[in-house]
Amino acid sequence: MELLLLCFIAFAAGWMDAIAGGGAMLQLPALFVLLPQTTAATIIGINKFSSVSGQLGAAIQYIRRLPMQWRIVLLLSLTTVLFAWLGTVVMVALPDRLLRLLILIALVCVTLFTLLRKNFGTVHQLPYGPLRLTIIPLTLGVFFGFQDALVPVGSSTILILLLVSFVGFDFLNATATAKVVNVASNITALTYLASTNHILYGVAIPMAICNLAGSVLGARMAMARGSRFVRLLFLLVVNLIILKFAYDIFIAQL
Repeated sequence: MELLLLCFIAFAAGWMDAIAGGGAMLQLPALFVLLPQTTAATIIGINKFSSVSGQLGAAIQYIRRLPMQWRIVLLLSLTTVLFAWLGTVVMVALPDRLLRLLILIALVCVTLFTLLRKNFGTVHQLPYGPLRLTIIPLTLGVFFGFQDALVPVGSSTILILLLVSFVGFDFLNATATAKVVNVASNITALTYLASTNHILYGVAIPMAICNLAGSVLGARMAMARGSRFVRLLFLLVVNLIILKFAYDIFIAQL
């Protein structure tokens, strides 16, 4: 029964993550609740295994149907992979509550900005020249690599936001790029977790199949509905992440 429920949650997480990110908000809590005797490292390994499958499926769907900006994708992936490792080192030294508070403040500001600008993320336009389109992705990759290692919940949603805000993508193309970069960064972490035997394959494989199915459906729905649909779901997911961080910081600590 636990495995069946986890598979259903993995499907829903894949669908949501393919459109606006935030799939870990569903999967991670469910894994901790339904597998209480499993170590935290193994829980993360199962989540990564399932998520990478779905992210790869969504990435393939987007690559087949959208004109990808491969220069930006490669630059982002390069710095993300490098600085995710460094972010893990920093994570050990900084208080978790401080990190969550900083991200919470940033998310609230961005949500207000998105709501006040009705056309934000609905137009796909790269307003910069080649030099700035090299420097900006490299810089964003540094920030995202750190953030993904420090507080992985909502990381892909934040990357979508960065691409819309600083590169000029609409939400649909930002989501497509984020999925490819997510695959690159998560495969690095997954390789380490697999080499240290922190993946429970009897649970991870069925969840990965369901996550993949949800991701394919979500990616196709996003492309069929367009950027305005993705923007609406994005705002919903961001607000859910804000509520989760606010609960962790101000209520769970009491």
